Amino acid sequence: MVESYSQWPVSSFNMTLIRRAWHWTDHAQINYWDGLILAAAEQSGCRWLLTEDFQHGRKYGAVQVVNPFRSEPDGRFAS
Repeated sequence: MVESYSQWPVSSFNMTLIRRAWHWTDHAQINYWDGLILAAAEQSGCRWLLTEDFQHGRKYGAVQVVNPFRSEPDGRFAS
């Protein structure tokens, strides 16, 4: 399983990512670490961020938050 996950692309930790995290910290009033998660999701081209720690349904740029405990898997995540 670890080898399978190792094939996934990894976001580069660089100043662009840090600046984007700062952007979200300032504009969305979230903490830096959450901003970093959000910035990494954006950088990776994610459409959804599965988490119970953000506001369900809220959009941050092109990334929409989905709380997996509040919504049914309705085909939204099918490619």
